[in-house]
Amino acid sequence: MPPQQIGPTLRAIRKRLQMVAGETARYEAERILTHVLRVDRSRLYIDSSSILDDDQSEQVNRLVEKRLTGQPLAYVLGVAYFHSSEFFVSPSVLIPRPETELLVETILEKESDSECVFLDMGTGTGAIASVLVRTRHRWRAVAVDSSSEAISVARRNCPAAVGLVRMDRLEAISGGSAFDFVASNPPYISAEEMEHLEANVAEFEPHSALYGGLDGMDFYRYLARYASRHLKEGGRLYCEIGASQAESVGAILHGEGWKEVHVSSDLAGRDRIVRAHT
Repeated sequence: MPPQQIGPTLRAIRKRLQMVAGETARYEAERILTHVLRVDRSRLYIDSSSILDDDQSEQVNRLVEKRLTGQPLAYVLGVAYFHSSEFFVSPSVLIPRPETELLVETILEKESDSECVFLDMGTGTGAIASVLVRTRHRWRAVAVDSSSEAISVARRNCPAAVGLVRMDRLEAISGGSAFDFVASNPPYISAEEMEHLEANVAEFEPHSALYGGLDGMDFYRYLARYASRHLKEGGRLYCEIGASQAESVGAILHGEGWKEVHVSSDLAGRDRIVRAHT
């Protein structure tokens, strides 16, 4: 294999990824190279004439080939970024989305700095719980997921202030009203919407973390009914919702006796976060 310089290699990767990555091909090419070379993005251009060794060239080619199958870049690299932090990911967990950062920001805005213990329901990568306890050092979390594979992923990401538990149902939590608030980014894709997911999502991401039942509301019904049993008096519930689900989720919460149901929108004006009090 002839020597490969960083600059020409970057351009070649970008060209190869154009079909699967489109407008983000350059970004993905940079991500692959910085991942393999373990350098900052700026070094790709400062050191553009530097030579990749054979092992680096082989690793780059292997990652590009995986990406060309349609597998999301985060799974290819085993890394995703959320709230300016890096998290290990695998196909066992949903890739953290930028939209979910609004859930974290809403919680940080509404909750005080005082000591608290919260529940992260359906933790996946553990990103939500991790960011919250790293930002608020007096907070602790219990993060649960029904998937043992997801718990294994979260264990690689979460600090000691996050306790991890595999369980299917909230009823399995021992004790009474223990938590100050519950946070959740639940599965909320309806059966109809599942049929129209982007191919890279439908083919590679875990459907159990996406599918919310026929109308997408199953998990909200469950949280509305059972979460309050594990909250202190005046405890709060924070959930991410789909853009068209605010009215339905609000009705479910009101029907189960939740109070002060509020909806927050993202920067595009789409309903994204619902919060409520017991």
